[in-house]
Amino acid sequence: MRKAAGILFLILPGLLAKSAFCQENGAAGSGQAPAVTAIEPAAVTPGFSGLLKIRGFKLADATAITFTGGEEVKAEIRERGVAEAVAGFELKEAGESRLEVQVSVSADTVPGRRAFVITTPAGEVRECHLEILPAEAAVAEKEPNDGFPEAQSVRPGQTVWGGIGKEKDVDVYRLEGGGKGKIILEILGARVPSLLDAGLLLSDSSGALMAMEDDGPDTRDPKITIPPGQKGPLFLSVYDVNDHGGPWHGYQLIIREEQ
Repeated sequence: MRKAAGILFLILPGLLAKSAFCQENGAAGSGQAPAVTAIEPAAVTPGFSGLLKIRGFKLADATAITFTGGEEVKAEIRERGVAEAVAGFELKEAGESRLEVQVSVSADTVPGRRAFVITTPAGEVRECHLEILPAEAAVAEKEPNDGFPEAQSVRPGQTVWGGIGKEKDVDVYRLEGGGKGKIILEILGARVPSLLDAGLLLSDSSGALMAMEDDGPDTRDPKITIPPGQKGPLFLSVYDVNDHGGPWHGYQLIIREEQ
């Protein structure tokens, strides 16, 4: 897709940072330990039934994936094998193997993070999570949304799950502003994990830049705060700072208001 109108000149190449991995626990053996570099989709809702795609290292021989917390989330490995190449990444960065897992989430599951463990001959991959969003707050990204005229309307209290679908893609969201509290706009990408190295641009209705963020204090995921009473409409652009994109570049955009 094309760049968002009026912001092309602002999107600068960034330095490629190491992807966030779920932590491996157990006997790793020689070489790279089992790890997860990306999960797709970045979030689900109660009642979800479908494929969870997982990419990483030494996953092709995985024997099981188990979610903690009872029977609310069930998972079964359906396919395992070699992962496809990702433009802009070496396999030693993106991971050489993948899993496709059939996941079923009970309709009465309480939303929140659900930990899971992947068992492989080389050890267990732990500290991984799948985010289950409240159905009333979850919003799927809708294409086309690559410019101000096509911007997808969102509001505080919602979480969008989407993805930077290809190189030089930009997702643009519209907020009305004017709230009594400050509005926090936060990306979960690297922390999903995802191969996305996200950037955020906040613009007013004329296209003038109001804020630009890349990394947070302890993460590659950016966050922007809008002061109370800021008049809209406002436009938030989500992109990859290295202009990468593809099926492993998912994210959550969390929009919340704080007094």
